[in-house]
Amino acid sequence: MLWLAHQQLKSKSTRIRRQAVEKLGRGMPSAVIPVLVRVLREDPEPEVREAAALALSEHREQEVVDALIAALTDPVADVRSAAVDGLRRVGDSSAIPALAPLLKAADAGLRSRVAQALKMLAWQPEEPEQEADFLVALGDLSRAAILGKAAVGALAKVLEDSAYQRRVVAVNRLAEIGDPSAIPPLIAALRDTESVVRTAAANALGRLGATVAGPRLVSLLSDADANVRAASAEAIGLLQEQRALATLIKLLQDRHWEVRSSALEALGRLGDPAALIPVSAVLQDRDREVREQAALALGSLRDPRAAAPLVLAMLDPERVVRHAATRVLQQLDPYWERLPAVQEVLGEVRQALQHTDYGVRQVAAEILRRCGERTSAAPTQNTTWSRRKTAEELLLDLLADADPALRQAGLECLDRRAGWTLPADRLAVLRDDPDESVRRLALAIAERPISEGTEP
Repeated sequence: MLWLAHQQLKSKSTRIRRQAVEKLGRGMPSAVIPVLVRVLREDPEPEVREAAALALSEHREQEVVDALIAALTDPVADVRSAAVDGLRRVGDSSAIPALAPLLKAADAGLRSRVAQALKMLAWQPEEPEQEADFLVALGDLSRAAILGKAAVGALAKVLEDSAYQRRVVAVNRLAEIGDPSAIPPLIAALRDTESVVRTAAANALGRLGATVAGPRLVSLLSDADANVRAASAEAIGLLQEQRALATLIKLLQDRHWEVRSSALEALGRLGDPAALIPVSAVLQDRDREVREQAALALGSLRDPRAAAPLVLAMLDPERVVRHAATRVLQQLDPYWERLPAVQEVLGEVRQALQHTDYGVRQVAAEILRRCGERTSAAPTQNTTWSRRKTAEELLLDLLADADPALRQAGLECLDRRAGWTLPADRLAVLRDDPDESVRRLALAIAERPISEGTEP
């Protein structure tokens, strides 16, 4: 069989020569080593040389180690990788000086194989940068980041990795290190083909305060991916990139609410008075989160002219927006009711006294009271008050409120009123209420015996 294999190695067929090498590697005596070494050095086809490297790893002679070390400089990556795998199988520590420099190889797969081989050989890095290369090649990016600045170079190489998930992790680890030397590779990552990597890089640069990245981040405000636009807007706000003002204002019309919200936050951080009118207009946005952020942004502008739109935002149907506007307005001017701009919108506040939402009516009444207008309470829709309402009448009003929580609260209070029974027509309507909690409570009251309907 040995003679036949030698003859096949002379064949012009790559497949036949490779098969011959594989035969020589299976249980053959050490006499085949010189033959395999010659094939590893001289055969013109990479796949035959690769097979020779793997076949040699079945032997432990020094001649094998020397041949595999020489193959580490082969021009073909697959042959170099096979040589590394062969040295790992042989397990000879004399290969360490030749393997360690390959931790900086351009090929990520080769770096990983080298790290595995060095780990098996119980190699210990001598310098922090070398340790970082080793850990990154092993895939332990978190431990590498603990080394700080020494790991920046190794992590930057991962940004060229084919797996975008590893690129994202590398970006986050570079941001954790926080050293200025991490900024150039992060700026380069803003051009990554994967939007998730660009998003992570924009977030990282914003946290690092990398003002040099400002122009590139401004260009990403028109990125095709909404997450990238949102992350870039947030970073621009953190970096105080004033050149982005006009583009950020345009983003207030973006179709994604996250982008509009991030643009508002950035405009608030920039603090430019030119953003007052555009931001005020967003208080009418269809998304509650965006309206809340608009109120907060107006507070950040610290412009007294924001008082009027904030007063109107206090009448928003959503409670969280009303609370944000109230808090911001109080911070803007504790005596906001004295501002002339507020007096000019009191007509709209009076109209809110007829709103279907009980909370809006209450806020409107409080605004008018602070501004010096008498209101005994908040009237209900289409109702003119000629007398003070009883507690039962006020509670009955709650049963028609737009807020299901208030309808439920009113129903619970009326159910507990001693000596008072909820009208059957009102109860019938509530049994078909759109809110499940209200329906269940109304049904429970309807099925309860009359003697249980009240409590002292």
